[in-house]
Amino acid sequence: MSSAAKPSVCIVMATHNPEPRFFRKQVESIRTQSHSSWSCLIQDDGSSEEAYREIRREIGTDSRFGIHRNRQRLGVYHCFEMALAGVTKSTDLVCLADQDDIWLPHKVERLAGEFADPSVQLVHSDLSVIDECDAVTHPSCWALEKRNVHNARSIHLLLLRNVVTGCASMLRRDLLDTALPFPAQGVIPAFFHDLWLALIASARGKIVSLPEPLVLYRSHSGNTLGPLEKGLVRDLRKFAAGYPRYLSREYLDETLRHSRQEWDERRELSVALRERLRLARSRGTPVILPRVDLFNTFPDFGVSSLVLTGLSLAFRHHALAPAVRLCLGKAQRDLRLSSLIPSYMDPPCSQG
Repeated sequence: MSSAAKPSVCIVMATHNPEPRFFRKQVESIRTQSHSSWSCLIQDDGSSEEAYREIRREIGTDSRFGIHRNRQRLGVYHCFEMALAGVTKSTDLVCLADQDDIWLPHKVERLAGEFADPSVQLVHSDLSVIDECDAVTHPSCWALEKRNVHNARSIHLLLLRNVVTGCASMLRRDLLDTALPFPAQGVIPAFFHDLWLALIASARGKIVSLPEPLVLYRSHSGNTLGPLEKGLVRDLRKFAAGYPRYLSREYLDETLRHSRQEWDERRELSVALRERLRLARSRGTPVILPRVDLFNTFPDFGVSSLVLTGLSLAFRHHALAPAVRLCLGKAQRDLRLSSLIPSYMDPPCSQG
C-alpha cells in the first residue's frame, strides 16, 4: 500500500434513478467518513435526465467525486464492472457502494484496518436494516438471513450461497487484475458482482468477516436486491398457509424447472471461475484452484438436486445437520465430498 496509516480508497457506486433524499444521505455519509484518503467514482446506468441532474447537483464541485454515464443500460452487474475498470492502479483499496444506504462514520477506516495482514483480500461487515424513514427494522442482516459467514472461506460454499454483501465490502485493488472482466451476463444477471468478487478473493487469499454492522442497509420498494428473512418456523408457516398450492403438479413442475435452471447457472459460474483462476495462475498470480468441481460432480440432476437440497437444509437450519449428515453419508463416500460436507456443517457464527 502507498501508506500504512492512510491507504488510498476508491469508493465505487452504481446509480440508476436514485431517490434524491436517499442518495443525498448516502453521499453525506461518505463525505463524513473518518478515513479521509478516499475518492468516489459514480457510474450512472441510464438514469433519466432529471435524475442525472440531481446526482450532479448533489456532488456539486466536490473534486473527490467523479461521474461517468453509460451510453446504454447495462444492469447493476455490468455497471459495477464498468466502474471497477475505471479504478486507477495507484489505488490501494476499493469499496462498493449502493445509492441509497447510510454508512457509519468509521466504516472505511474499520474495514481498511484489516488489510494490515497481507493475505487478506476482502473484508466485509454485518449490516443493520433500515426502512424508508431510517428506522432500524433489524439490527443484524446476518441474523435476519441466517447467514453463516464462515462459509466465505470456502469457494464451494460461496457457489452454493453468497454470504458477502457488496455495499459492506472492501477489497484490494490488485484483486481486480484477476476479477476483470466479469463473465458476460444480461441486464438481469444470474449472479451478482459481489459473489464474483468474493469467489476471486477466496481463491487468492483470506476473506475477513466483521460481525459489527457498519452499514445501514435500506430496504424499500425500489431495491434491486434486499434482505430476505429466513428460518425454519417462517418456512413452515408459509407452507401451512398455502400447502394445497405447494403440492399441486403445476407448482412442483415450476419448482423443478427453477431448480434446474439455478443449478445450470451455478454450473456455468463454476466453469467460468475455474477458467479464470487457471488463467491467473498461468500469469503467475498465486491462486487456489477448487479441489472438488462440485457442479460437475453430479451428472444426474435428480441426485444433484437431492444433495443440494440436503446441503441447503444443513446450511440454514443447523439443528438438522446430524440428520442431513446421515442422509448424505453414502453420497459423501461415493462422491468423495469429505472435504466439503464437514465444512458445510460448521456451527453458526456468533453475532456481534
